[in-house]
Amino acid sequence: TESWERTLLENLQDPIIRTNLILLQSPQRALIDTFLDNKRLPDPVSPEFVSVVQDVFSGLEKIVVTAHDLETALFAGGSPATIEELRKRIESFLTERCRGKDPNKLRFVIE
Repeated sequence: TESWERTLLENLQDPIIRTNLILLQSPQRALIDTFLDNKRLPDPVSPEFVSVVQDVFSGLEKIVVTAHDLETALFAGGSPATIEELRKRIESFLTERCRGKDPNKLRFVIE
């Protein structure tokens, strides 16, 4: 177990992997932060911890979205809009941003 812990700790210190940590949601990030702080695997190792580690090492991709991008997507075609029209616009926006990419590895960040 110690060798697994050491290997995982070393790998999580890699600069490329550290950028993936930023893309985790708060509860997921807390699992990794606890491990990094304690330098010990959780006991027991939960399926959620394993899933988060897999996500981190699988190569998450950051998609930056600005407030202007969202405004343009929501008000394309003008306003006012019905709820259904707004849903379609957002769906179209997301589909365009995700085209050709694995949606499970994408993380949207609003800047």
